[in-house]
Amino acid sequence: MTPKEPAKGTPAWFELDSRRNEAAIRARLRRDAAKPVGENLKEGAALSAFAQRFAAAFAKRHEQ
Repeated sequence: MTPKEPAKGTPAWFELDSRRNEAAIRARLRRDAAKPVGENLKEGAALSAFAQRFAAAFAKRHEQ
């Protein structure tokens, strides 16, 4: 039987949420570390290009 999750917004819930987030971050870092460096660089370049396109579209939309 799994223990019931604490009520949202309580200190116990925040601690549990923090532990889940930290575990997810560590898992993501392990996955990224297992990839070849070139693959991580390629993903980073693609994300950067997307961010630039997004920022340009946002600026264009909000200058009107």
